[in-house]
Amino acid sequence: MAQPSASSQLEAARAAARPGKRYVTVQVKFVLTLAIASAWAVLSFWIAQRWITELAGLIGAPLAIMIIMGIAILPGFMNAFLVAGLLLDRRPRRKPITIYPDVTILVAAYNEEDSILSTLKSIELQHYPAQLDVIVINDGSTDGTMKQLASVSYPWLRVIDLPKNAGKANALNVGLKQVSFALTITLDADSYLYANALTNLVGRYLGDPDNTAAVAGAVLVRNSRLNLVTKIQEWDYFHGIAAIKRLQSLFQGTLVARALSPSTAPMCCTRSAAGASAWVKTSFSPGRFSNTAIVWDIARTRVHSPMRPPRSSNSFVSVSAGHAG
Repeated sequence: MAQPSASSQLEAARAAARPGKRYVTVQVKFVLTLAIASAWAVLSFWIAQRWITELAGLIGAPLAIMIIMGIAILPGFMNAFLVAGLLLDRRPRRKPITIYPDVTILVAAYNEEDSILSTLKSIELQHYPAQLDVIVINDGSTDGTMKQLASVSYPWLRVIDLPKNAGKANALNVGLKQVSFALTITLDADSYLYANALTNLVGRYLGDPDNTAAVAGAVLVRNSRLNLVTKIQEWDYFHGIAAIKRLQSLFQGTLVARALSPSTAPMCCTRSAAGASAWVKTSFSPGRFSNTAIVWDIARTRVHSPMRPPRSSNSFVSVSAGHAG
């Protein structure tokens, strides 16, 4: 019997996981959120009339209005928009997954000898119920990263050794040309996957609406109980990053650093039936978007890449210097 193609396998998995429920559109949620935040701003401005009047007697009305707007009204509008958006954010209810698609994981590594083995171990401990193809791209590391990679043997691991550092964007482009399956996940070489991270990430994608092109994981501080600084950082990630990123994702416009994926959060992307990756076309460009990319309506722009079968054991490939095409 012929084996199903990667795209047909993915479609079958999505059909099995689809919750079958209609949701309020993003456009309607945005209008409601904007209306609530604007109403809050108008109410705040009305309440602040006494302060504006007293301050205007000292510095003049125009400057008084600018100051009150800057220190109270605009911040209040932004916070009201954030709170209203989060309250309106109702993700599709998760449905138990029975069919998991095969997944390719891209890991770009530069001078990660202290963490790369921990990252690979966290992938092994996932016990993902389908086939994995992990491609580590050593981006011209000058430390012992390659030595560490050579010391382990996983049946799902492939290593591409770039002789010269050309940046994370270029490294991911090189790896993207070697992807094996319809789903691709990017992961930083200094990240440790939480238990069941892969199944949760893939399950979230499978259960989302059909026009969903990518999902991203949450970022947490692993050593958050080490000292006061790490405790503060945990709160910063939870409140300052997680909440804002969730709001941005609700409105399908996420600002992320270092190419397309957040610095430590795994990102899961798909490819169309024609074999095109659902990444923004220039998101991994070494120049323009190597530091910052704005992802807006990600499904509209695609980059073509052939799918290749995974190897049965560790594979080390050397690539000549230069940027990927």
